[in-house]
Amino acid sequence: MNPATDQDLMSKARFDVNTFLELTDKYFTEIYSYIFNRLAISSSALELTESVFKQTAELLTAKSPIKDSSFLILLLRLANQEIVKYLESHELDDKELARFECNETQQFIIVLLQTLDAEMQNMISLKFYTSLSNAEIAEVLHFNATKLKQLMDQALSAYKKAHLKFDPDNKQFDFI
Repeated sequence: MNPATDQDLMSKARFDVNTFLELTDKYFTEIYSYIFNRLAISSSALELTESVFKQTAELLTAKSPIKDSSFLILLLRLANQEIVKYLESHELDDKELARFECNETQQFIIVLLQTLDAEMQNMISLKFYTSLSNAEIAEVLHFNATKLKQLMDQALSAYKKAHLKFDPDNKQFDFI
């Protein structure tokens, strides 16, 4: 007998809480890690992860069909939405930086990502913090493969430019 696919489990989870818990167990660590890598604050990452799974449960019990090809795609799409909302409502100041629970390199990457728009942050994060293929990243972001390649090139170029403008002595970006 073949193991159940995520699509099968998603369909079953609409009516069976144990199946939903099985999917939650399967992906909780990956979603939490993804969010933590974006925020570097464990309490906030945990809150957002819980919110993602709550929203997912609500979507699964709704009557409308879920168009995502896998449970992970759905979770990451919701996680990105939560991260964007969080970052829009939290100023990245010294007080927030003091809450970071990571090393200086990770802090630098988070601060550097913040210099990009939300779409570029999501693309780069999905590329480097998940095991998704480009096709799956395109699905999470609702792009076609051609658009993803074009935007990914732009995002990586913007990331590189921001990196080059960083003044390590002052730990600030030199945007002239």
